[in-house]
Amino acid sequence: MSIYHQILGVEENASIEEMKESYRKLCKKYHPDLSNSDSINKMALINEAYDILVKKTSSREKSTINSNKSDKSDIVLYKDQAYAFYRKGLELYKKVIYTNSIHSFAMFHNNDELEKYEKTVLESLYYFNIVCMQYNESEWYDDSVEKIRAMNRNREFVKNIRNYQK
Repeated sequence: MSIYHQILGVEENASIEEMKESYRKLCKKYHPDLSNSDSINKMALINEAYDILVKKTSSREKSTINSNKSDKSDIVLYKDQAYAFYRKGLELYKKVIYTNSIHSFAMFHNNDELEKYEKTVLESLYYFNIVCMQYNESEWYDDSVEKIRAMNRNREFVKNIRNYQK
């Protein structure tokens, strides 16, 4: 079962209507206005899964009507999954870089800011590590390795700040 089916909580052979129904239920459960702060990340994954499975599947099916679908769909799904993790890691990476350039001095004095920063670094590492471990044949592997190195330097930066505060 693909990770997108797991996120939506549907079987791999589920119809588009079942996926849409599951998506609506998850949106009601995890909408950021109705749930806690962690729901933003969950909603991002839910939206991404919905986009891949429902929106892109219908357009992909239209374009592959005359071709052998079983040969191409596995490759496309693999690339979509790898890119989804890479893109999420890159989004968090950009937040870390922005924070470094604008707010780094404030982190020395504000533990809440430091914790948010550290959480973003760790989340970014999580997504890039998935690309490197599960999709090491993907075209985003090399860049993910470089981003992991950069995020590990930022983890050292956080450790140094914590040691300095003691």
